[in-house]
Amino acid sequence: MKLKLETGACSGLWILMLGVGCSVTVNEGDTDVQPSRSGLSSQARLSMLTSEEQTQLCSWAESQPGFGQAIDCGGGTVTVEAGPPCSGGAIPAACTATVSQAEDCLLANIEDPCTLVVTACLPVLECIESGGDFMCADGNGTAPAAFVCDGDPDCADGSDEQGC
Repeated sequence: MKLKLETGACSGLWILMLGVGCSVTVNEGDTDVQPSRSGLSSQARLSMLTSEEQTQLCSWAESQPGFGQAIDCGGGTVTVEAGPPCSGGAIPAACTATVSQAEDCLLANIEDPCTLVVTACLPVLECIESGGDFMCADGNGTAPAAFVCDGDPDCADGSDEQGC
């Protein structure tokens, strides 16, 4: 999930709250295959979602009351929006954040968007920021995760700066 903070000097600043899209199937060894709010396995890893499962998760997120609404946070407006996997990009393959944790993060930010970083989002943020490279959209190379959406294109096709 991303929060877009719109203030004069900070217009367009995106704060990453939910990681990006690679590919979630439930591993046979998963002990918790209970469906989550989105209908996917609650313990399915974000980094293992299939494109269909990503679409299902993103569709659920966009259907939540409060999603996409601009909230006045005293000096700026915050809009809760779905980020990766919903806006493209890649979650590090080693990421162990689950569908349930991603949903908790999104719902927490809908409930309290002015906080920006909510405790419920820490497992997802730590997972995404722990490493892994961003795969350029044209398939020709990668960019370090820390360089995605930093204002300077590191992929030849500029895909690491798209949707920021």
